[in-house]
Amino acid sequence: MARSFAATTSAGTVPAKPREKQVLLNLPAQPPWEYMHHPARWMYVPSTGEVLPDLGKLKHIPGVSGVDKNGSTVLARLSAERRGWTVLPWDILGDPYIRRHEGKHGPVHLPRWLQPKQIGSRCHTDPSAEQMETYYQFLRDLMAAGHIPPPDDTVLEGMVDLQRTRHERILQRIGDQHPQKVAREAAKLEELQENLAASAPLKAAGAGRPYKGHRITGARGSYQVDGKGTKHRILKDARAAIDKL
Repeated sequence: MARSFAATTSAGTVPAKPREKQVLLNLPAQPPWEYMHHPARWMYVPSTGEVLPDLGKLKHIPGVSGVDKNGSTVLARLSAERRGWTVLPWDILGDPYIRRHEGKHGPVHLPRWLQPKQIGSRCHTDPSAEQMETYYQFLRDLMAAGHIPPPDDTVLEGMVDLQRTRHERILQRIGDQHPQKVAREAAKLEELQENLAASAPLKAAGAGRPYKGHRITGARGSYQVDGKGTKHRILKDARAAIDKL
């Protein structure tokens, strides 16, 4: 066979820094994972008054939960799907939602909005309010894109019933001793009831949510009082505006 003597070039890559110069997080190694959604799993977000998906994780750990010794997740996915879960690929919204960080004990895989901070020998991973809002927006985007359908009325009804029971139990136990805590639980119950009401076709058509003789119309980010005036980001702001009238 004839040989080719054509010249070839190679740009090469920048070599990795020596280990002693690398920034290594002082965290246990965390394997890759994928988010999963289950139609029965939802959570209430007090800061915005929303009900958003409560995601699970399919961890890519060889030999655990159906992941084979080579790391294949085929059987693990099938098992999760039989139990009602939907696995959400990393790039379901374009930019992958997972990031790999280098750690002292191996790779550490975290959500992209979580930015660990290494201070001395300690690594802090508690999410800030801003990072949590980024996660909540990710959940909203999943719903807006149709990857996760809205919660069924029965799910919301169950959440309302649980919160009503919790509110009544706290009211009976501490009564007037901790009025702020009782008020918080009452506000959460009210928010959940409003989310349930908003899922009805009439509400979805724009009839609005009644509050002190007024109606709060619109959706998150653009709530209005009686369909006019200032737009409010969350329900609590719209209700506060009515309280000032």
